[in-house]
Amino acid sequence: MKSLLLCAMLAGTTFSTPAQGQTPGQKAQAQVLFDEARELIGADKTAEACDKFAASYRLDATMGTQLNLAVCYEKLGKTASAWILFVEIQTTARRAGQAGRADFARQRTLALAPKLSKLKVHITERVPDLAIEVDGEPLSDGAWESFVPVDPGERTIVASAPGRKDWSKKVTLSAEADKVSVTIPALEAAPVAVEPPPSGNGNGLPPSPPQPDPQPDDGEPDGNLQTILGWTAAGLGVGAVGVGVALRFMALSKDEESKEHCLPDDPNQCTQEGADLRDAAQAQELGSIIAWAGGGALLVTGIVLLFTAPSDQDAEETAGQVNWQLVGGLNGAALQLRVLW
Repeated sequence: MKSLLLCAMLAGTTFSTPAQGQTPGQKAQAQVLFDEARELIGADKTAEACDKFAASYRLDATMGTQLNLAVCYEKLGKTASAWILFVEIQTTARRAGQAGRADFARQRTLALAPKLSKLKVHITERVPDLAIEVDGEPLSDGAWESFVPVDPGERTIVASAPGRKDWSKKVTLSAEADKVSVTIPALEAAPVAVEPPPSGNGNGLPPSPPQPDPQPDDGEPDGNLQTILGWTAAGLGVGAVGVGVALRFMALSKDEESKEHCLPDDPNQCTQEGADLRDAAQAQELGSIIAWAGGGALLVTGIVLLFTAPSDQDAEETAGQVNWQLVGGLNGAALQLRVLW
């Protein structure tokens, strides 16, 4: 009987205290939602009805819709949501001079108060900009450490702060007069993200390719260079020996030719032409000796350089320095070899 009286009292009260600033289209939508919610209530579809009342109230926040939403929440078991709406309606109705609604809201407030389930959060460490949420709704820092009415069921508490890891926990409150206290531990420091170094060289250009490390100079002789010098010296030596041979044959030829211009009994008694031929032969003979000596020295030097050149795989230190010196004169030439250690 009391429920029927309540329904009759609330019926058709959507626009009894119209809100300001609502467009006709919003009011029309709110009315349609309100009527659909009333039908759902009659069909015992309380949850769907509460959603319709809430949507209607967001479009047009009238006291009648708010009162129906509070009754719907109470029937659904959302005691804390219903209780706070009744508290607001009691104040609004008294100011509007609607004593009947104010008294009804006060009675529902008193009836729900002992049934409320409450939640308290205890903060272990109050870090800067700490934020607490219950089911996504901020919990004011003034309500920390106090038992606050919440709807029964599973609730999710989340704590967050800049530079700290988020902390969360789920708790369940029973339907009536339950009290749950949750301790939020000190939030752990969040890992610091390390930014990768900027690409490029600071002037907008792509980075320069890596340069190979310079190879240290170990002071050892270059085996390739010594080999080249060895072959070069040997080649020049062979060439010089060939020149010496050619000059020797030319000298012999001129010497024989000079004899035709000299006396057979005294080879030193010659005509001027014979004397010139003999002088030319002697000069060629000297050139032959020098070419032979120089070519031999170069050939020996080349051979020594080739045999003492370090290999590419295992360069060894030079055991000594070879110094060749050619000593020559009109009567011959001599080759001196000095090895310095």
